[in-house]
Amino acid sequence: MADDYQYPVYFDCDRLPEDQIRKIEKYFRIHRKSNGGDCGALRNVGHKTYCVAFKHQKDQQAVLKKSEHVVNDLVFTVRDSLEPCTSSPITTSTTSRDGTAPVQSPQSSPTSTPPLSGEECELQLDSYLLRYLKECPKAEKDLERELASLACSAKIYPMEGKAGMAVVVGECSQVKARVKDVMDLLESTKQRSGEKQTSLRRLGEAKLRLLWKEIEQSLGQDYPGVEVTQRDAGQLALEGPVEEILKAGNWISGKENLVLKRKVSDMSPLVLAFLRKAYGDSAGLSDFLGVGDEVEVELRDTGLRLFSLSADKLDNTEKKLKEELREIKIEVPNFSVVPSELREKLESKTNEMNQGQYRAEVMFGSDSMVCLLGHTEEVEELSKAVTQFILDQSSVESAVHVSGAQKLASSSLSELNTTVASYILCDELQVLVCQGDITKQEADVPGECCQ
Repeated sequence: MADDYQYPVYFDCDRLPEDQIRKIEKYFRIHRKSNGGDCGALRNVGHKTYCVAFKHQKDQQAVLKKSEHVVNDLVFTVRDSLEPCTSSPITTSTTSRDGTAPVQSPQSSPTSTPPLSGEECELQLDSYLLRYLKECPKAEKDLERELASLACSAKIYPMEGKAGMAVVVGECSQVKARVKDVMDLLESTKQRSGEKQTSLRRLGEAKLRLLWKEIEQSLGQDYPGVEVTQRDAGQLALEGPVEEILKAGNWISGKENLVLKRKVSDMSPLVLAFLRKAYGDSAGLSDFLGVGDEVEVELRDTGLRLFSLSADKLDNTEKKLKEELREIKIEVPNFSVVPSELREKLESKTNEMNQGQYRAEVMFGSDSMVCLLGHTEEVEELSKAVTQFILDQSSVESAVHVSGAQKLASSSLSELNTTVASYILCDELQVLVCQGDITKQEADVPGECCQ
């Protein structure tokens, strides 16, 4: 598989982490970004040298023609050999007087031994002129023809280009015409930059509420030429000169990056629906929590999110939410559905609680499950009512079971002609009921005897 990629390019940089290596590989595979195409993996082939090989030579050559490559914050230039090129001379040599062939200095070398015949001159030319000669075959042939007429020849070595400017290279008349076009374009752009433009930025409703006062104040002081207004759906409109809008936009982006966001966990869809009924929107819930301008709440169908510039404020708000809201599910035993008596009691209590403000909600399923949700105080009160109902039902059942047990005991004891039943009252007073003459009543009390 590696044999398919035979056209390498090299570049130098400090050691790259794995994620940066993957980004650079992806960059070289995208033609519109790097001029590249199908390539292999990026490899470290030296202390600070990396290599990537292309499947097709045309992709390699296109990448080499691009003077500068940028991947995130990394800026580098590529070459077609492993050894770095530290200079880019044009070496010329003249034919010796005895007619021998011209001698050229080898590519390697300012330090190589000079030739024994002829004269040699190394010229350090501008890198853009050198690149023009390499990329324009006609210009290179014209140079060779002119040098040949002087009994000279030249060898051009590659050199890494400079960055950060636009350079026009070519014949003088063409260069002057192109420079004029560029200057006219710059002047036109400068005039347009002074015209008022409008730019829309989407922050989201919660972020915009959190940052609005600071945005309005700071932009008014630092960028007075920019007018800022709020739009629907959490959008911000900036109107003014293009240059000022760009600066103001960068400042807003910096503030956005400082905002912390947190999704509140353990918040069921039922609780979220209750909050929408009770408070309507995010602003109403923020007012209830009393967080002021320091925390903003975003209430959605899928969850509840908090926004703030302070992690402590987020912690406190999340804690208050969980303390203030409660959801409880209780199963009523020994019933296939919730009894109508309990339903009516809970609905009546809930209506009373919600007279002034929506505080609690009770829901009944198709089985014997009761769901209580809302503010903690009201939910606990409803929960006590359900618990009391269950206890009352248990007491009735216990009384029935005890009565039946007493009858059985009485029957068995009667057959033995002994005590029919016995009861233990308060203060450990024991009462025995015996079979006999009802005209004679006796009671055995510890320490006493009466007839």
